[in-house]
Amino acid sequence: MRVFTWEEIACNRVPKYESFAVMSDYIRRTLEQCDVIHGAILCGSFLGGSHSLASDIDCFCIYDARDVDIVMELLNTISQMAESFSVPIEFITVQEAFAKTPFNPIGPLFRAHIQWAADNGGVIKKNPLELLGKSARTVTEELVQYLSHRISWLEKMMAEYSTLSPEKQARVLSKVLDPYHIARKVLQAMGFEMAHGPKNAIITQYDLSIDSKYLKNMFNTLHKAAVDYTGMVNYYVSEPSYAQYRHALKGIEELIPIALNYLHESARFILSHPRFGLCSPHANNPVFSD
Repeated sequence: MRVFTWEEIACNRVPKYESFAVMSDYIRRTLEQCDVIHGAILCGSFLGGSHSLASDIDCFCIYDARDVDIVMELLNTISQMAESFSVPIEFITVQEAFAKTPFNPIGPLFRAHIQWAADNGGVIKKNPLELLGKSARTVTEELVQYLSHRISWLEKMMAEYSTLSPEKQARVLSKVLDPYHIARKVLQAMGFEMAHGPKNAIITQYDLSIDSKYLKNMFNTLHKAAVDYTGMVNYYVSEPSYAQYRHALKGIEELIPIALNYLHESARFILSHPRFGLCSPHANNPVFSD
């Protein structure tokens, strides 16, 4: 979920729906023609046609370590093209020699997401999973690491928020409006394969599978805010209004503490759930309490 700055809206630097298809085709053609890219995959809601103007594109590449300069120059060219279409793109790159070792950064949860993207037409040249060695992390370790990083990052951003640039503030708010990544990873770790699919499937399964009413209420609050914001973006593109934009952002800013509590409560859920093997006498610590 992407939150736009006022400058992006006022200057009409907002992508069109068709821009995602244009960019994905461009990325595919460009990477297919590059001999030092050995395998890549496109990930994102655009694969299933469920993207919005606030979506983005992720691209995971495995490349030949002997030609790192060529690869990075190529990816910068793609990034510049994406910027011209106002489509945000994020690259995850791994050298092939490193990818084959247990120290590659791709854990089991992200591998499952890559496989979903592969099953939905995201592969470029070769499925990167075929070039990856076994992960050194378990599902639980990856989930704990992810949540720990998100909690630390959001607390740091909250402490600095008033001094951040509009671009960095927008990035913080984009994370506030994205409870789906956390929900997806928790559901994946619980064994639900549908967690790789559309948001609607995640929302339904999350409601059925999570037994914490407090956790589900926070998820639904953040989800509703994301839906409302997506609708407002469509309106702002045609009728830009700074007063209404600031009012909308203020509403999202007020949700930052809820987003942090959602992270903490997700951590408490993992600590206390027998599925993850982390049952702890501190699971009900007041830090994670309602």
